[in-house]
Amino acid sequence: MLDGLQSPRGLAFGPGGRLYVAQAGSGDSTGKVTEIRNPWATNPAVQDVASGLLSFGAEGEFESVDGISVLGNGGIYGIFGGSQQENDLPSPAGHLVKISQGGQIRDIANVGDFDFAWTNLHFDLAPRDFPDSNPYGVLALPDRIYVTDAGANTLNLVRPNGSDEILAFFHNNIIADATPTCVAQGPDGALYIGTLALVDSLVFGPSAIVYRVDPSAADPSDLSKDLNIATPWARACGRSMAAHLGRTAPSMRRN
Repeated sequence: MLDGLQSPRGLAFGPGGRLYVAQAGSGDSTGKVTEIRNPWATNPAVQDVASGLLSFGAEGEFESVDGISVLGNGGIYGIFGGSQQENDLPSPAGHLVKISQGGQIRDIANVGDFDFAWTNLHFDLAPRDFPDSNPYGVLALPDRIYVTDAGANTLNLVRPNGSDEILAFFHNNIIADATPTCVAQGPDGALYIGTLALVDSLVFGPSAIVYRVDPSAADPSDLSKDLNIATPWARACGRSMAAHLGRTAPSMRRN
């Protein structure tokens, strides 16, 4: 058991069963990435891989490194929430970074500002919410990195050289944003993206959807493909939402 964490966000396992935790902190420079060795032990060994990271308040909570993913022998990829352009925040807000085991941080891409510009260009997709950006989830693979943006409602493909592309857009549910917050790769090679659907869930009951995206079918240059490539794979339907839609449904349904 481990306590005393400050606004823990992403979790990722690394080599040897080591568990990494992204902590958003409590403002100023209190963000951290913490390594836990033998996390199943009564008294696990704990050390901060990186500390003193940007931490800022946003809508009643704190953000810093929100999502992390570990690739190979200790390569830690982290995505900072927010957008410098939208929120008037300093770097590395909105940036995808790589953190070494020694705590050195290498900037890869400014996803936050890229997505903010994209939502401004495609304002008509969500006029009540755009422009907006809040990168939140990350999945690192050997030759590419995927980022989910909870504000822009997008799935981004980031290459090791820092090039950034939009692979998928997740439409609003009934009331408000789908809010994609995490991404994982399945055994079939497809990507599975979890959404928060916060406003819909508060009004109608559990409304979150897990989407499936086949990256081999993506075409970042084709907006129509971006808008239609994500398909619902699993969803939660509360009774109140089911009643609103005029049907009954189990608590979790696979499509």
